[in-house]
Amino acid sequence: MSPVTKVCKPRTKSGSPIERRSSPESKPAQVDFEFLNFSHPSEAKDSKFRRKVRSHVTRHQHQREQLALTAARLASATPRPGRLSDSALPQVHFDGSNSACNTPAPSLSPSPSPSAISSTYDHSRATTPTPGLTPSPSPPSFAFGQGVRTDLYPLEWGPSIPIVLSHYLSTIAAQTSLFNGPQGTYFLHKIWFPFLLSTPVSQHALLLLSASHLSSQNGPKAHSISLPDLRGIAISAINTSLLDSNTRSSDPVIAAILLLATYEITYGHEATYRMHMSGLQRLILMRGGLGRLGQSKLLQRMLLWLDSNAAYKTGKDIMFPLHIFPADELHPAPEPGRLGGVAHG
Repeated sequence: MSPVTKVCKPRTKSGSPIERRSSPESKPAQVDFEFLNFSHPSEAKDSKFRRKVRSHVTRHQHQREQLALTAARLASATPRPGRLSDSALPQVHFDGSNSACNTPAPSLSPSPSPSAISSTYDHSRATTPTPGLTPSPSPPSFAFGQGVRTDLYPLEWGPSIPIVLSHYLSTIAAQTSLFNGPQGTYFLHKIWFPFLLSTPVSQHALLLLSASHLSSQNGPKAHSISLPDLRGIAISAINTSLLDSNTRSSDPVIAAILLLATYEITYGHEATYRMHMSGLQRLILMRGGLGRLGQSKLLQRMLLWLDSNAAYKTGKDIMFPLHIFPADELHPAPEPGRLGGVAHG
């Protein structure tokens, strides 16, 4: 059974909700997320965590009421494209304890269910060209000697890293419609994959997802990478990045948490997946909406793709309703059997 990871969001030093300010001199919001490693899910039943769950019940009702009011206000106002107004930000109160918390971020209510959003799916994305980007009819294979930081890992993992990365390209990414066809292949080889290898935080998460998938297909001896150790490395890198105001809401950190969420919904636990996605909600709000994400809109598309497919798999609401998180396009239609390269339906 996969270890359980939880996203923790303690209170800011002032004890007040995080606010967005328009002044350039304003200090950045402190969103000190923390990912916790449990060696076994039973540890989450410890008395100290159970007390936190009980105390959260009261707070959670208040949060849902606040967010319902926010959604009602948004229904009567049209936000500027690509940017959230201050009034659109959910005012979320954090646990004030210094110890680790297991308080999930608020559910955004109301948000459409998977069936309710079926009429708004974009069914044409795989064939719709993106302005300014010319597909390459024969994109070059990625050179593993360039851009891959093998020195970040134990020496015995080295021979397996190219195998695991090749597996992502040939199997996991190949099952994602965003990367189908000549244009999709161009996006994968020239933008998305090099971007994931551009920083350690995103590279760790990429390796974790791909190595887990390879093990699920070919058994634990398919590679020499220790998945629990790699998971710990990935979580530590995310925590470090979240402590830095210059990186906490950056594209690489958002991509790393996105990949970690994909790992959890595929191989871990739904509750942990939702924890990670709720952390992404906070970061996306800091960025001003999904439309503000970079990488030629691929990061936005990957997040919407995951949100759509996870909602389909679990039968629950999407976590990024577009009236709360402005985006440049709609959620894609679910693709049963393609989430994380593992069949679902």
